[in-house]
Amino acid sequence: PVKDLMSLIKLIRLFKKEKPAIVHTHTPKAGILGMLAANLVGVPIRLHTVAGMPLMESKGVKHSILEAVEKLTYACAIKVYPNSKGLEQFILEHKYAPTEKIKVIANGSSNGIDTFYFDPNQFSKEHKQVLRHDLGIQEDDFVFIFVGRLVGDKGINELVKAFKSLSFGEGLRERPDPRLLLVGPL
Repeated sequence: PVKDLMSLIKLIRLFKKEKPAIVHTHTPKAGILGMLAANLVGVPIRLHTVAGMPLMESKGVKHSILEAVEKLTYACAIKVYPNSKGLEQFILEHKYAPTEKIKVIANGSSNGIDTFYFDPNQFSKEHKQVLRHDLGIQEDDFVFIFVGRLVGDKGINELVKAFKSLSFGEGLRERPDPRLLLVGPL
């Protein structure tokens, strides 16, 4: 909290000196500090993008604090851009911001996905075999894949628990075990 307060003071000084017309934040910490500082010094255009909400997985006092932070961030912003319809619905259901302040950009997923990059036809059969070998995956294994940051906020713990509880029935025991491939930074 002391470092956050110092950061807020530094942002206020910076915004007073530079006089920006727009401040755009992304992430809860940057959001609260940036939107609060911009609001306090009168920056006219204050935009905040929401790509995830750690409060969705929190409980107790931590949840209450994170909820208050989101509400204050959105109150200081003139527009809030959730990156999915699901986040938009969550924000509206919990009354974190009024409808007129919320706008999903395009069809959501503001980070975008280059589907060509993931096209299996871009990789040779040999390349796929080497990758399977390196990962210990047999040709006929059924593989579940998660792509994203490997953190609790993204539901990794629940995913692993659900995977461990999978049952493929009595008649399928001769099949190789299903595999769970986690792809992403810690």
